Amino acid sequence: MPLTISEVVEPLIVASFIQSLLYGLYIATFSVSLRWLLFNDNEWTIRSRFNKPMLIISCLIFLLLTTDIIISFQITLATYRRDPVFVTYNTISVAAEGLTIILVDAVLIFRCFIVYSRQWRVIYIPLAFWLGNIVCTIIFTYWSVLVIQGPLPDAIPPRLFHISQAFYACTIATNIYATSAIILRIWGAAKQSCNSDTGDTLFFSIRIIAESGLLYTITSIMLLITYVLSPISNTGAIAELQCSAINFPVTGIAFNLILIRVAQQRVTSDSRANLTKPISALRFRTVSTGTKSSNTFGNEGVGSLP
Repeated sequence: MPLTISEVVEPLIVASFIQSLLYGLYIATFSVSLRWLLFNDNEWTIRSRFNKPMLIISCLIFLLLTTDIIISFQITLATYRRDPVFVTYNTISVAAEGLTIILVDAVLIFRCFIVYSRQWRVIYIPLAFWLGNIVCTIIFTYWSVLVIQGPLPDAIPPRLFHISQAFYACTIATNIYATSAIILRIWGAAKQSCNSDTGDTLFFSIRIIAESGLLYTITSIMLLITYVLSPISNTGAIAELQCSAINFPVTGIAFNLILIRVAQQRVTSDSRANLTKPISALRFRTVSTGTKSSNTFGNEGVGSLP
């Protein structure tokens, strides 16, 4: 039996609270990521050259996440007031969430493309899943608009759940494939590296990618499970609201964490490189009776006085 409006209000309030907490964490990571995107590594001066595409995508994700949390509060208030406008708000929220996930997955596929030296054959599979996500988002938005306009055939609302299931299945497949491909490529390079510092850096890169990818993939799997259970169980429908509130901010958090940790790794690697640079030899002229000699001191830098 479907949940009544009064039964949905309380889970929506809890979901809004959870989403607000995670949005605060997202804002913190977004602010730190902007520091590394806009400013030089070792000082607070604007970079002469910065990654404009990544900056634009980061700002778009911020706008979409901010729009979504505002709309989520509107959905909760409209549901509490029994205002049918909540259906319109829900359509906007789903479109914003779908677009954000599409952007994040596009960046992940592009990273895989770059790691494999721009070999198209490597990204055919995740690219197909990504295009499937776009199709699912368009269909879901179109059918949601039909729901707003109503009346509708009874078959359309259940199909919305099927589209959501297909969307998150494609997202999970994209993340698992692309993340695994990147890790395998870096792992191979790290094993072949003769330099211990380079190997450590590459293994740390693997950790960054694996941890962020796992964070987002786990929440997506949880959400997909609740989407499957939602049409057949009230408990599944309530869990779907909570998992959706968790999954969407985590998408932005995982994206920012990669930017932050890669930048911090770059600074650490540069610092190590500077510390291991050989110090130029120091030459002291010593004068003795009848002869002149030149003593040279290398990296130890200390010599005896005459």
